[in-house]
Amino acid sequence: MGCCCSKTKEDKEQDNELNKRDLRTSGSKGKESVKNAKTNGGANQIDKLGPKVNTTLAFESVKVHEKQEILDSLDDNPNDTTAMANYSIILAKEGKMKEAQDLLTKAIEIDKENSRVWQCYAELYERQNNITKAQEIYNQGYKFASPKIALGDDDSNLMLNYAISLQKSKNYDKAEKLYKRAVTSGPGNPETAGRYGSFLLEIREDIDRASQYLKQAADFTPPHRGWCEYYAKFLKDYEKNDQESTKYQKRATLYVASPSTD
Repeated sequence: MGCCCSKTKEDKEQDNELNKRDLRTSGSKGKESVKNAKTNGGANQIDKLGPKVNTTLAFESVKVHEKQEILDSLDDNPNDTTAMANYSIILAKEGKMKEAQDLLTKAIEIDKENSRVWQCYAELYERQNNITKAQEIYNQGYKFASPKIALGDDDSNLMLNYAISLQKSKNYDKAEKLYKRAVTSGPGNPETAGRYGSFLLEIREDIDRASQYLKQAADFTPPHRGWCEYYAKFLKDYEKNDQESTKYQKRATLYVASPSTD
């Protein structure tokens, strides 16, 4: 006589189906958390690409009032490709796009391994909404930067902004490859960690990994106002941690932005 607790074939099949459902449910918890946060207003508060001002953009780093200083550098060394790249930004901001392009072409002929020159060149086309051409240039520059074991600031910035461009074009797999390279081999900065964190949150819907990189971005010293505020919103909307959110909102106030003259 069989045990009264033994299960019939039908019972076992039902248990198997329930187990499968449990696995599907547990595997989707991260995505469900993101969905809930968006439903509750998280998506309305957090920009998919992070703070609007990207401090690693070449065009953000050069101000018009620096024009004479850059020209003096070129007088001292006419083949200084970094100074040439910086001056191309001044020319572009003055509306002299053709002169800026010619100068960058000349700089690349002098030094093909200068990542800042490639980044300036790609950004020049991004500002003209020619994304296809910009990504062609990013890719050319990436070929010279990618063999390096340890990335410098300019190499890292080139890869980061190429990744952002690819993300906007929905080329997510290649974008993630570049984000990973920038955060693991670069010198480290809040922009790189933060942009990768926001990518993981919005595109991969991976809250755990996103939290790791967003916290890293918010913990840099000196504090970066944009990423502190972003992480504070993340804590409030996705992790429901009001206490930590308030802490990072206060940390954001420690940042004092320099006035722009552009």
